[in-house]
Amino acid sequence: MQSLCVALGFFGVDCDTYDNSLKQKFLDHVSTYGLSYGTTEEMMFRLDQFARSDKFIQESNANPAHHYVSGHNKFSTWTESEFKAMLGKKETINHDSKFSEVFRNIPAEVDWTKVDDVVNPV
Repeated sequence: MQSLCVALGFFGVDCDTYDNSLKQKFLDHVSTYGLSYGTTEEMMFRLDQFARSDKFIQESNANPAHHYVSGHNKFSTWTESEFKAMLGKKETINHDSKFSEVFRNIPAEVDWTKVDDVVNPV
């Protein structure tokens, strides 16, 4: 584990902040997914996010009511907001808006032959 501390120490990570198994998991994660970080601060931030993900995974897997197993993936160092942004934000429609009012007043039938420039002549 000494080499692990040296590797993390190179990035300014205090070896006593996290336990050795978590630090090893993080380095394996970085290696597996080809991640790199431009600054020590970013590396520490991602290690912290990874630690949070790992805690959630451990708690989830310890719950006997869950009929699934959680594990790390390429998103384990992402924040919740980064993950949601990747998924895309679903817009909610304000049903009291004018936009909704337009759609409430659509007629049940339209004779398209009587609407200008919609149907070509035969």
